[in-house]
Amino acid sequence: MDVSVSTRSDQSEICAAITEAEHRICQEDVDATVVVTDNPAELDDFNDTPLVVPVPSAPAVNTTQLCELLDQIDRDEHTETVHTLLTVQQNDTSLARISHDLTLVTTEPAHISEYRVSPKQSIRDSFRADGVVLATPLGSDGYAHAAGGAVLHPTAGVAVVPISPFTTDTTSWVLSPPLTLTVERDDEIYVVADGKTVATVGESDVLTIDSGPAFVVASN
Repeated sequence: MDVSVSTRSDQSEICAAITEAEHRICQEDVDATVVVTDNPAELDDFNDTPLVVPVPSAPAVNTTQLCELLDQIDRDEHTETVHTLLTVQQNDTSLARISHDLTLVTTEPAHISEYRVSPKQSIRDSFRADGVVLATPLGSDGYAHAAGGAVLHPTAGVAVVPISPFTTDTTSWVLSPPLTLTVERDDEIYVVADGKTVATVGESDVLTIDSGPAFVVASN
């Protein structure tokens, strides 16, 4: 098929790789069949985006692999997988959409706090840790996996992984949204969505994590 490519990144490496693969770069959505982006959560309209190619932020982007994947899409030899974003609310205020992970960490380095993650209509025990990361299947092979979480199948839920837990019995969970996340101690906590700090929360705040829009990821 004739592939037109739209990029949602200003990384020169990505634009160069697309050009090297001899694909036309579009800046408008209307003619795009593939969107190359380092942050799928920032896409505006998923109905007009048939395929998403997620890439890491520079300098980690592998331009050779990107070229190969674009060529495979051009030959219709790629794999398509449906993924789902997560939405995050602080009390009643919308904070962010997430394609990879949500991290809560104390504002003071190496400072232990207490957290509670509760699936819908159930209560889960609280845990003490430096922080906690919630990862989508798309992001489960990143920071959450390094912290001890499982790599998830695209149809799985959300990986919930304590960061440096204050216990020798390290536990992580795979839960289905919606979830609520609270801080059980009077600490100030950073909320980091896909690598960007979006808020600080305290003991009186409730974060609600739910399923958001679905999108189709192209892969080798």
